[in-house]
Amino acid sequence: MEEPKPDNDEAQEDNSTPEVSKRWNCTIMITIIIEILILAVVCILEYFLRFTTVFPIRKVNFSCTDNDIKYSTSKEAGLTFDMHIPVALIYILDFCIPIGIMLLSETGIWAFVSDNKKSLKTGRLKFTQVIRRMMRFTGVFLFGILSLMIYVDIIKLMTGRLAPNFLEVCKPNMSQCTSQSNYGGDELCTQTDEIKLRQSRSSFPSLYSAMSTFSSVFIVIYIHRALKSHSGRIFRPFLSFIFLMLALLCGLWEIRTYRCHWTDVVTGYVIGLVLAAYLCLISLQYHKERKDDDNIIKFFQQLIKDQEEENT
Repeated sequence: MEEPKPDNDEAQEDNSTPEVSKRWNCTIMITIIIEILILAVVCILEYFLRFTTVFPIRKVNFSCTDNDIKYSTSKEAGLTFDMHIPVALIYILDFCIPIGIMLLSETGIWAFVSDNKKSLKTGRLKFTQVIRRMMRFTGVFLFGILSLMIYVDIIKLMTGRLAPNFLEVCKPNMSQCTSQSNYGGDELCTQTDEIKLRQSRSSFPSLYSAMSTFSSVFIVIYIHRALKSHSGRIFRPFLSFIFLMLALLCGLWEIRTYRCHWTDVVTGYVIGLVLAAYLCLISLQYHKERKDDDNIIKFFQQLIKDQEEENT
């Protein structure tokens, strides 16, 4: 007996499925490449803003006898902040610890929860759900903190506020200060390192306070929203308090060592808090997926199919 022939609509749907899948795979790959390029551009831009003199900074004249900028970081008093914290350590804590916590948490969820072992095949690449979640959370975090650094550094270049320890970094020539009535610009400084002078001229707002606040708030929201577990009712708040306390101590350390004014630190707190809250609560929607991956694929497949039907 001769087998019945499929309807034209069914045949057209079967023929269009590979094409739809191919377009969907290309869309995913193009999106990933674009996001990687954006991260690379943001990294390069922040490097030139922070560690070079390519972009000019607003230079404000100063007085050699100004009491607001004559503090010395070498004369720290008090046992609590009488210590030296390397800048590299601040970068490591703000970058590596949040990313490490997210990677460990997502790996644990993937290992112990069977529902999270679904995979998405894109061409010859196969992305498991744990890989997709890691890429999403770490990617948003890196983009957020790098964008924050660019935003803060641009404000620094535009304001050019002198740090409380500016005269210590500048090392003014007192004889020349006297000849110019104790008032002038960089010509009074004996400091030859342009990067140090540049950083001492960019106190507002505090970059380290903004970075530590962003990292702390981001990871706190991640712990409470992305890790959907009913256990750890004390452990999660405990970790949250630790991260928030570290951000607070970072700002207090900058104030106590006269690297920033207290208004610089408070402004850094606000900027870091606002940006972290925006990315976590709005962009990521509480770190919850609005649709399941299968539903998203079906949505795009139906969208492409409807578009093809309209064209025919």
